[in-house]
Amino acid sequence: MVDDVFAKDKEAPAQKAGQTSRLDLMFGVKTAYADVNIDVSTPAIRDIKESIKKRLTNLKIYFDKGTLGKSNNGLIEAIDTAALSVLERSVVNNLIDEENKDRAALYSEIGNSNKPGPEAVSLIKKIFANSWREKAHSGWWVQNDNGS
Repeated sequence: MVDDVFAKDKEAPAQKAGQTSRLDLMFGVKTAYADVNIDVSTPAIRDIKESIKKRLTNLKIYFDKGTLGKSNNGLIEAIDTAALSVLERSVVNNLIDEENKDRAALYSEIGNSNKPGPEAVSLIKKIFANSWREKAHSGWWVQNDNGS
């Protein structure tokens, strides 16, 4: 699903043939949440994914500047807004709000569409946080699982 969002982004790191992603490893191991399918597709999920895709170009500008970063909970956050004008800060705050609202809705919808149900949302967030991090460009701020 994250790959779909970054499909048009030529600079995003590409997975090499035969390379196993962290996502593949997580689902290759039998866990209590082995039934979680993050590739589930519903009309709501497709709409959210399209909304996230449309916003990527604008977000990329601020990721590249170091203004935004990817947190370890699958959301984005402001990192350094000091150099931005008041108007740009407003734009950044709106982008953060819209993106995080869509991401939260996506995680919730995936949780509701799976056998484990809504209680799997925290695992889904962690899985997506790892996947979003893997697609981050060189120089983008990302937060590790331990918070650093």
